[in-house]
Amino acid sequence: MKRFKMVTLATTVLVVAAMVLPVFAWQLGGKEMVKRGTGARKKAFLTVYYASLYVPAELQSANAQQVIDGDQPMSIVMQIDSRLVSRDTFVSAVREGFAKAASAGYRTASVQQYLGYFNSITIVKGDVFYQNYVPGRGVTVVYKSKTTGRQTTLGTVSGLDFKKAFWAMFLGSNCINSGLRSGMLGR
Repeated sequence: MKRFKMVTLATTVLVVAAMVLPVFAWQLGGKEMVKRGTGARKKAFLTVYYASLYVPAELQSANAQQVIDGDQPMSIVMQIDSRLVSRDTFVSAVREGFAKAASAGYRTASVQQYLGYFNSITIVKGDVFYQNYVPGRGVTVVYKSKTTGRQTTLGTVSGLDFKKAFWAMFLGSNCINSGLRSGMLGR
């Protein structure tokens, strides 16, 4: 009977702790990240990928422009959700996104550097790409393979101009998809 009470007490403590403690907390550039929102990129009624925006707490209620222009740690995490996405279609879509960002005033000379990181990757459904921005360092691109489970750092693109252009393709006035933008901003 005493053992049953101890197991019950331990279970209760774990359940309460799970409800009180954050489920997913992580730090980037010395700041704790909070999830702002997740959006789905759809093409012809098919979800191609999900993108989640993580920002420091002080940007949790900031508008899209403040997030784009912010020189603070933040991350965009993309999870591929379609077997139709290949390296070529991914690179083409990202190139188009950079063009849209440029037309809204967010230009960068680092597009080819970023796209070059994907030359040796075979993209499959379930793969995850992390774009982690840290001021003074740049955007570090990390690839997690669904097939192998391995996480690989592909490289870092320096410069705030690149970060702004990348974020603008998702959140800017001429973004790649308004539904994706709304979801990422938590609307």
